[in-house]
Amino acid sequence: MTRLTVIEDTKRIGSARGATSVADSVTKEMGMEDEFGHGHSVAAWTGVGILIVASTLICVGVFFGLAWANWVGIVLVVVGVGAWVALNQAGYGQDLHTSHKHPDR
Repeated sequence: MTRLTVIEDTKRIGSARGATSVADSVTKEMGMEDEFGHGHSVAAWTGVGILIVASTLICVGVFFGLAWANWVGIVLVVVGVGAWVALNQAGYGQDLHTSHKHPDR
């Protein structure tokens, strides 16, 4: 089965289910359209962004032997986790759905 055939089959299945794009049809086919979570919040993105910068600085510090980059990276790890928690508590995190039941559980 070629890539084009797979895309055409996906489009056909998706259009039969009311999907508007290939991504929508794949999402519907896999049953992920009602998944809750995955960190789509300001708190999560801010925390992860700061932690990526921190880990990059730590890697550069270790590779080039720059002690200041290591220490700045370590401080940014603390800042990133703190920002994530603080933003989450300030209401910029994701709401908890206690009534949400996953179909497989």
